[in-house]
Amino acid sequence: MNPYTQYFTASNDKKLDQQRAAGNLTLFPKAHTLRQAKFEHSKKKQLHEDAFLELAELEKKEEPAGKYIRKLCKIPLGVVLFKSSVVDILVDMMRTDAFVGLYVDGTGGTVQQLHPLSSSVFYHSAVIKTACGPLSVSDFLTNSQDVESLTFWLQNFARALADRTERIFTKVETDYCLPLIQAVCLAINKVEVEVYLRESFWLETGKLTKSDVKPRSVIHICSAHLSHAVSGKLKSLSDNAAVRNFCLLAFTRMQETESLNELDVVFTEICTVLLSKGDNDDLKTCYHILGRRFEKLDTDSNDAGIGARTFPEHQQQQHEFKSILRNKFYFRFQSIVEKLAVEVGGGTLVTNDFYLPKFVDYLVGSYMGIAPLWTAFNKIHPERKRDTNDIIESWYGIVKHRILPNHKNQGIGRFVESLSEIIQTECNEYTTLVDCTTRKRRLVPMNRPAKWKKRGPNRQTTIFDSNSSSAQT
Repeated sequence: MNPYTQYFTASNDKKLDQQRAAGNLTLFPKAHTLRQAKFEHSKKKQLHEDAFLELAELEKKEEPAGKYIRKLCKIPLGVVLFKSSVVDILVDMMRTDAFVGLYVDGTGGTVQQLHPLSSSVFYHSAVIKTACGPLSVSDFLTNSQDVESLTFWLQNFARALADRTERIFTKVETDYCLPLIQAVCLAINKVEVEVYLRESFWLETGKLTKSDVKPRSVIHICSAHLSHAVSGKLKSLSDNAAVRNFCLLAFTRMQETESLNELDVVFTEICTVLLSKGDNDDLKTCYHILGRRFEKLDTDSNDAGIGARTFPEHQQQQHEFKSILRNKFYFRFQSIVEKLAVEVGGGTLVTNDFYLPKFVDYLVGSYMGIAPLWTAFNKIHPERKRDTNDIIESWYGIVKHRILPNHKNQGIGRFVESLSEIIQTECNEYTTLVDCTTRKRRLVPMNRPAKWKKRGPNRQTTIFDSNSSSAQT
């Protein structure tokens, strides 16, 4: 029993004794009685005991103008959600704004487990940034996070958007989840990740120009998520705090590289420091160069929007998506590592405190093959090289504080209904703000002299005599 329940029970017992002393023999309800009453009250609101049938009933009750549930799949569970009013807002923004970014991510702990399926339900969302804050343009509830399920969701939303406009998103920000990245590429860019990376390599090496490639949305992985993942891996590789800080700063510096040639130079300098067993002139030179590079880091990037979380090492993803990670970028940086291992990695005595070849292997195996997805090769903002998913994290905060009481999971039917109400409220707020800012109002300066209409000559009134047919003036 938690302290709140103990206090509630103790105060009820005290009130019960006072009521009995006053002659009132009616029993006062205790905590478990109130919880049972709340459970029975919420159960009466359910349209059906089966979660899928409850969603089907909700879909029938919706009006065509405010329809929110678009697609329903039972095995695996898939619920595609978006409103036409939100699509209208997005289309207007894409017509007026030069930069419209889409932020895609997923989270758990929002919907109760489905008992027939005995599996957790994950909540995915695609969010845009508006003048009123984050706004979800499409949501997805599923118990499977594979490429097929996520592509099914994003393709349904992209098809509805394509019916309204031919414009595309300038950028799509995602988490380091390879199934999600593959689904975004297939639904938004209409190509696989391998093709997207191959085109990026030819563009960086000069074999293709931008006019030779079809315009596509830039896909970028959240910088804060990657920094947390690398930081967690470094804790298992080294106990030296100085080495961990150096490696994390080196990775951050690579995130800000704007071309493949610049990334080659920075990566070579980092590998020279981490692969050298002994102190030499090359090691000291590279260390001082990196020190000057670290001073130019963009420390004002918004990395504080992501809370501290534990990230998996994506070993299963790397095994399933080996073809994505093993490409021309991978072999290019692998050749740099092999060349430096021969030049500076000789000898048996290790006197370099920053000797950490395992981190180099980790970088090459996990990140260097998808370098265009987390570097600034295709940066949109000239002043901001690293971007994060803080917008969608803010949206998840809104959802969990407004919908989930006491941060407890809800039934899937009630969750969808509450989510629809919140999105409609956000749409009304945005529409009201746009109407107020675009309304034409006539403003009169306070210091402007008033212009009164000049009064003309006195008008003569004509008087008619009732006894005569002539008029007198």
